[in-house]
Amino acid sequence: MARKFPDKTISTLAYWYSTRPPTGIPVEKNVNIMLCNIGSPRHIPIEEGDSAFCADLEAWYKIHDNFLIWDYTIQFANLIAPFPNLRTLQPNLQYLQRNGIHPRENI
Repeated sequence: MARKFPDKTISTLAYWYSTRPPTGIPVEKNVNIMLCNIGSPRHIPIEEGDSAFCADLEAWYKIHDNFLIWDYTIQFANLIAPFPNLRTLQPNLQYLQRNGIHPRENI
């Protein structure tokens, strides 16, 4: 599909079981990967609490540079309760920046 429409961005989620990048399959430049860390603990930084997600993120960046991080800032057990990520926001953003994820101004 991406080759058929090279002037379009095709976006897909890499979520739960699909967070590992493919092997042996090239990812077209116009495919946008939304990498989701829904399984990561929220009370500690990603780098400390979810080594599997970090390995997936770093592996994606080695083969592709068109992706976003889809992160959750809601506590599903109690939707109006405070979210326990206040102290993890800065270290998570620093980790992402060190690994090639930068804010996009055109979103």
